Amino acid sequence: MNLSLTIILAFLTLMLVSSCATITVVKVKPNVETDKRLIEVVNGWGDEDKQLAGLAAIRIKNGQIAYEFYSGEHNEMDREGIQQPTKHSLYRIASISKFVTSLAAMKLVEEGKLNLDEDASDYLGFTLRNPHFPNVIITSRMLLSNTSSIVDGEFYSAPLPYTISDFFTSDGEFWQDGARFLSAEKMNSLMPGEFFYYANINFGLMGSIIENISGERFDMFAKEKILDPLEIRGSFNVRSLDTESLKNLNPIYRLNGGQWKAQVDDYSDKPPKAEFSVESPDSDKNKGNVTFTLDDYKIGSNGTLFSPQGGLRTSARGLSSICKMMLNRGMHKPDEDNGIRIFSSEIIDHMENPQWQFDGVKSGNTYDGFMQSYGLGVHHLLGNTLSYGSDVPFQTYDGGLMGHAGDAYGLLSGMYYDPDKQDCFIYLLSGTPKHEDNYGEYSTFYRWEEAILTILNEI
Repeated sequence: MNLSLTIILAFLTLMLVSSCATITVVKVKPNVETDKRLIEVVNGWGDEDKQLAGLAAIRIKNGQIAYEFYSGEHNEMDREGIQQPTKHSLYRIASISKFVTSLAAMKLVEEGKLNLDEDASDYLGFTLRNPHFPNVIITSRMLLSNTSSIVDGEFYSAPLPYTISDFFTSDGEFWQDGARFLSAEKMNSLMPGEFFYYANINFGLMGSIIENISGERFDMFAKEKILDPLEIRGSFNVRSLDTESLKNLNPIYRLNGGQWKAQVDDYSDKPPKAEFSVESPDSDKNKGNVTFTLDDYKIGSNGTLFSPQGGLRTSARGLSSICKMMLNRGMHKPDEDNGIRIFSSEIIDHMENPQWQFDGVKSGNTYDGFMQSYGLGVHHLLGNTLSYGSDVPFQTYDGGLMGHAGDAYGLLSGMYYDPDKQDCFIYLLSGTPKHEDNYGEYSTFYRWEEAILTILNEI
């Protein structure tokens, strides 16, 4: 065989091998009409009081990304002086974080280290009891399903040197005469485990439980067991973000005096300090904005520091990895050679299985019809109409949706999916007005969410 022929055959062989290699590239066809409709939403339909600071949105169809929108990629969305989202942008995603905290807890369940039905006190190191029901144990299942009979009170995160027990023991700094426990009267004579009341501090307790079982800080455990295996850039601790992630971290904005003002995560001038304060965006009563470091933190003593209820920073693309893993019943990249199983399908089913469903009369606080069914950190949309409207944000969807929404600092977020249809809807929008009634036309979602999800559903 001559040298030229040998070279040609070697080249062809190399090309064949290369063509068989698995290369993950997200290719999404442009959709100019959908872009225009979403630009109109972000511009507030021509009303300056309704305009948003920015939007990132993803539509997954048949298990694959079918459409993406990032307002930072559209000249029509120019907002002077603010950072616009791109496909690389990270946000503090608010209460979708609860879904990820639940995934972290289910990892311990799968490993046989956490029993959801045992007394949570055994994992916390102090007795957790509703004084109105002293003989009823409170379990991790109750915490994850918001049926624990615990409420947030004035705030739900405590700075160091305080511990999470300070909220729940009679000699604790934040006991406040047991203000964080519902009475039998307020629970319509139902018991803990039967009555639903959405509370952020349930997930602060779960963060502490996860730490005590794993021996790791909550933010590190979530990264090691959930984010890294799913190849997600992000963290529950903004100080641990790498340089690239921090550069792409978008502040959350609101209009103030006609100017966009960052409410949180504005590190454009300098990185976050080692000293920080706790986050309770629903209240300004955070024990005097005390600042502290983690130098002397005792693992398991105060999981609220890492905001398991709302403090995860990640991107829309990161949420799409979580969503696809749920669609694939615990598998990450199932169609590729490097696909891995993150969870068993049984664990995914258990997490999604409704733990509470509104009885139509008295079994919980539905928040004007928005919350009607809840699993273990998983919000179910049923299509039922209560109070303000349907709990499904678009009129033409005939399937069940699961996932979670978020609302904090002017950000609204959502990740909802249907494993039967292999559909998923993700949005991260920033800049909503603070004190206006902006419910949707036919649903309990806010008008921007309703419009965005309806547009995504029509793809």
